[in-house]
This record gives sequence, structure tokens and C-alpha cells, in this order.
Amino acid sequence: MSTTEQHILRKDIEASFAASLEQRVARSSGIQLHQVIPNHWFSAAGSECVSMYVGGYFYGCISIAQAYVEALSKYLIEHHKLKNSKDVCIKWQRLLDGNYVTKEAHAAAMEIFGDRNDYHHLNKNISQEYQQLEKRAKQCIEKLYAIDSSIFAHTFDAGKIVPANPDYWPCDEDNKAPVFLRQRW
Repeated sequence: MSTTEQHILRKDIEASFAASLEQRVARSSGIQLHQVIPNHWFSAAGSECVSMYVGGYFYGCISIAQAYVEALSKYLIEHHKLKNSKDVCIKWQRLLDGNYVTKEAHAAAMEIFGDRNDYHHLNKNISQEYQQLEKRAKQCIEKLYAIDSSIFAHTFDAGKIVPANPDYWPCDEDNKAPVFLRQRW
């Protein structure tokens, strides 16, 4: 690509971003975000989900939220050495039955995962209407907040994270837990 073509492309991208900025700000300011979670293999995907919602990529947001729920259930099942299942709903039920997740976290996971196959397979019945997709994506973000703020609950004491469930925050040899920071954009 020539320098001129790159310059034109840059201007087009800047104009596109500027045109969507107000909607991005509105979406970003309308959500709650659990800003610190332990750095597991699925942590970045949860953050990317938020970025996709803010950016207006609703199919991706919904799909990644569903994948996150699946990965989190896998992590928790393995962590607690519970009987595994290919069925994510069964995993979450086992986690609930064992009191490893709250009823609210379980319900939020089930709400996110409820139409997983429709989005995963892009079935004909999923909405193609922008407003409906935005609403569904926002629901996913809200439910992710409910899940993460329950499972990865923490407080701060003199600048240090104090996890409610330290088991979920694996530490390195210096007793420091690597974390993943989330942002609204």
C-alpha cells in the first residue's frame, strides 16, 4: 500500500471513529465493570467482550460473553475437582449445588448462555436488528459484571487487592497475584 493510500485509509478510519464516538461514550458510561480479575486464560476475552460492546460489535460481544461463561465454568469445575461435563449448564448447576457460585452468578451465567447455540451457529432465528443486538449485548455485559463481581470479589487495603476467594487468585513465587485490568473502552 502506498503512502498516499495509507494516508487516505487513516483519514477514513479517523472519520469512522469520530462518527461513532458519541455512541461509544454512551454505551461505555451505561455499564458497570468489574475492573480487576485474576489473570487466567479467559480473562482477556472478558475484557475484549466489553470493548466489542462499546465499539458496537454486538454479535462478537454476545459470542465472547458466552465463550467466557463456558471457560469460567471449566476453570471452576477443574479448580474444585468436580465431575466434569461437556454440558456447560450441568457444570454451572454442579457449581451451584456445591455452593461454589451464588444463585445470582448461576442465573447470570444461564441467561448469557441460554441462546449460545443460536449465536455460535448463526441460526436464522437470531436478530439482525441493531437495537435488539445492542440490547442483548448490554445484557451480556451486565450479567458478566454480576458473575465476575461475585466470583472474583475483592476489596483494597492500602493499595493491595484483598480477594474474597484467594483460591481463585493464583500467586507467583513472590506471593503476588497477576491480575487483568479492565477498561471501559
